[in-house]
Amino acid sequence: MTAQQQRLELTASDGTALRGRWWRAAARRAALFYVHGIQSHTGWLSTTAAALNARGVDVVAFDRRGSGESDGERGDAPGADTILDDQAAGLALAKRTLGSSSITVVGQSFGGSVAAALAARGDLRDDHLVLCAPALGQQRHRLGDARLDEVRRAAGDERTPLTLKDEDYTTQREWLDFIAGDPLMVRSVTARMRAAMVGIEDIYMDAPQWPLTGGADLVLPEHDAIIALDAAEAVIRARVPDLRVRSFAARAHYLEFEPSAPEYIDWLADRAIEHAG
Repeated sequence: MTAQQQRLELTASDGTALRGRWWRAAARRAALFYVHGIQSHTGWLSTTAAALNARGVDVVAFDRRGSGESDGERGDAPGADTILDDQAAGLALAKRTLGSSSITVVGQSFGGSVAAALAARGDLRDDHLVLCAPALGQQRHRLGDARLDEVRRAAGDERTPLTLKDEDYTTQREWLDFIAGDPLMVRSVTARMRAAMVGIEDIYMDAPQWPLTGGADLVLPEHDAIIALDAAEAVIRARVPDLRVRSFAARAHYLEFEPSAPEYIDWLADRAIEHAG
């Protein structure tokens, strides 16, 4: 399955070139903006986007700076606000391109943390938020207060490997081969990037409620070796009163690469179309 794809580009406030993709449905009924995870990039979305296009949903996504085809040192970012401002600029461009003031925003894994912080800041006030296996509250879950403060203060370019296993993303050999051969996959991050990750978490954890009028959905696999699902769910339940939760029969982190992907994509298309009215 292939999709009609158009390349997008924007220039961040500091001059960094951010590159994205717009997968276009033949007859658009809705649209979504996708925020990818810490190791992935927009190239991971081609099959998902084609399936959503077939259901009448356009898909727009931008590679995070230092990831995919965007400029910037691999696995690096100067701070939390820079990451958020980059994605907010991508979302604004998507809305202008699509001629829509409100769309569905999907945040997957670390992208879910980014989307949550955007929601907490008020950037998604009128949009519909979908968080898929989101990395919500994971820094606090794994690190003590002293270690969190240490990470917050980090500002150097010392690199540490990401210890996530490819097998944690998918149970399917086809996709494991894809991941193993992906030259754009982020395999390490700088100390600055780790500080930014904690900073992003601080933004949405410090907000007692996220201002959302378009509603929010939490999507979970049955098992996830990367995300502490109970901790993630507790974070969003405390801040989104009318949260809807949906679980899919996936045994790994990345639902799009699991056998249950068609069911998930059908559900996601229905939610985006419902929001679009």
